[in-house]
Amino acid sequence: MMTFQVGRTRRLATGALTATVAMAVLTGTAHAKDTHTLAYIGYSDNRGQGTILVSDADTHEEVTRIRVAGRPNGITATPDGNFIYVATESTPGVQIIDTHTHEIIQEVSVGGGWANKIAFNSGGDLAYVAQGSSGAGGSRGRVYIDDVATDQVIGSFKAGEWPTDIVITPDDTRAYVTSSESTNVWVIDLATHSLIATINMGGPSSPRLALSPDGSSLFVTSGARLSVIDVATNTIGKHLALSGRAAGVALSPDGARAYVGEVREAGFKGVVTTVDTTDLAKIGESVEVTVGKLAVSPSGAEVYVTGDEGNTDTVVLEAETGEIHTVLPALENDRPSTVTLVAVPND
Repeated sequence: MMTFQVGRTRRLATGALTATVAMAVLTGTAHAKDTHTLAYIGYSDNRGQGTILVSDADTHEEVTRIRVAGRPNGITATPDGNFIYVATESTPGVQIIDTHTHEIIQEVSVGGGWANKIAFNSGGDLAYVAQGSSGAGGSRGRVYIDDVATDQVIGSFKAGEWPTDIVITPDDTRAYVTSSESTNVWVIDLATHSLIATINMGGPSSPRLALSPDGSSLFVTSGARLSVIDVATNTIGKHLALSGRAAGVALSPDGARAYVGEVREAGFKGVVTTVDTTDLAKIGESVEVTVGKLAVSPSGAEVYVTGDEGNTDTVVLEAETGEIHTVLPALENDRPSTVTLVAVPND
């Protein structure tokens, strides 16, 4: 499964350091002298090749660009912040990048197809890869389990067709998976890899997911609404009707707010709506932006919004006011596809 390795020796965090840094990344409480935050913005060109633009989240200046094989569908950091796993429309489907050297250090094949999204368990030793396709005549997608220490695939399970999004509960007992060809959220028991519940969200296919930090609530965008699932019972609770088509959802580090991209006009024009997660009440909305993927900074102060058109800038919003803080210019002739912010430990 492992195809090559270059650059410096891969660092696998262990023991108390892992727990401390991982918690800092998840909660946004890492001390400034211990970490620095980098934004990773994925782009693809008209030939299907990808670029990761790396930006310093403090200065908003470009750090470097990393070429990857295939369109980046998702970028997920390991819990310790030392590596990002890039899910791409290529074979192998996963490319692993060192966040310190910005080098691709390994590639991982997942069933011979491309990848859509990656989620880690709490310890960071297992990566769950939602596979988009295994090619002609193959499976229409599974979730593959990668052993992070060896980057060998050690298992897989089925969760609908063409899985597009996946989250793992903090206690590592369940995976929630969505598909580009269904309105369902599939709930998988990670001990047995068996389906334990199917939750129909209604509306269009490919619902988007955001799990609260404590793992008690799953926020789901589907069609023109935001819904919340009670993880304890796997039942839908409240809904919030939106004024436009939901493009995605991201949570503040403390889970108190949800940020929902709403497309209201042609050309993916819309707003980012801020929602109080306690009662699912709308707090406010941003100025008009081109809406694509969303990511919240580890401090919770900023919301990054990629466009969903070629040559579209990435906008950095002030989370509190919804006003534009900074605009990160688009890569010429490239289309933004994903964005992630990572608290990277200082060397």
